[in-house]
Amino acid sequence: MGASFRTRRVRERFSAARAQGFTPWVVGAVLFVILAAGALWLIPDPLVGWTTRFGPVRRELEAGEYVVAVGAARQSVLLAVGGVLAVITLLFTKQRDVVAVLRHQLDQDANWTARYSEAIRQLGDAGTLAVRLGGIYALQRIGEDSERDRSTVLEVLAAFVRDKSPLLTDTSRAPKAPTTDVAAANQCIGRLTRLLDPEGGFILELDHVHLAVVRWEHATLSHAMLMGSQLYGARLHHATLRGTRCHGATFLGAEMQFADCRGADFTGADFRSAYLDNGDFSGAEMVGAKLANARMNGTILANANLRGADVSGTDLRLCVGITAAQQSTMKSDATTKWPAYLDI
Repeated sequence: MGASFRTRRVRERFSAARAQGFTPWVVGAVLFVILAAGALWLIPDPLVGWTTRFGPVRRELEAGEYVVAVGAARQSVLLAVGGVLAVITLLFTKQRDVVAVLRHQLDQDANWTARYSEAIRQLGDAGTLAVRLGGIYALQRIGEDSERDRSTVLEVLAAFVRDKSPLLTDTSRAPKAPTTDVAAANQCIGRLTRLLDPEGGFILELDHVHLAVVRWEHATLSHAMLMGSQLYGARLHHATLRGTRCHGATFLGAEMQFADCRGADFTGADFRSAYLDNGDFSGAEMVGAKLANARMNGTILANANLRGADVSGTDLRLCVGITAAQQSTMKSDATTKWPAYLDI
């Protein structure tokens, strides 16, 4: 729909530019020819007369001198007309270039619209996996090639994942890997988010979705909505999750080394046995988070809200920024290892 509106808007601009660009120029060209002919015919004689009367040499010209003077005057007028014609030609060329650019943009938008419509048709094919995969990768290509369509493509892929990959109801068994088409869509989402500006304002919505073993290394997921989602074994190292809302999400065994999680909401999230080494959780909300047996070497916890967080069996000796105030609010046991300056 957005592509259709944009195409219509460009078409209107193209039609207006073409109408404004050629009709006035034709009228102007006719007027210019008439005025130029009049100038060549009428201006030289008065110009020579004015020069002989008010110029530095005031005398009557001989017949031969008069003819030469009129010829010189006509040459000067002709040069002036040529200069004006050059300026008009330059303006005409500029207008023609504007029309050409709009025509190219119109053709390009028509191409994007056709590709997008075909990809959506393939994505909705319920019978053939290969067709759906073709639609998914076609959308990825569109998102890579067209910056302004990237967010739309991500929204479509996210909607597909939400529809096809609901939460697992039986969590007592080993997490089930997503279907082939869902896995492909998740992979494309990860690739496209790497092209996003972390502060660009796009919000990926994947609440309450089964996202086991997604490969979102280096992905840009700032302010994404992942509340209640299951990210068992997800690969999120070096990912950007600043301000991400992950209330109640499951990161059991996830790989989140060097992840930027500043200011994210991990209230009640499950990080048991997750790899959080060198991740930055500064200012994160981690109330009631489950961190038992998580690896946290070099993890930054400055100003994180860890009230009620369970760190049973967790080695926190190399964590950065943890304070006595935070320690007093966490749940621990005899196997929890604290930094030397907090050891009790």
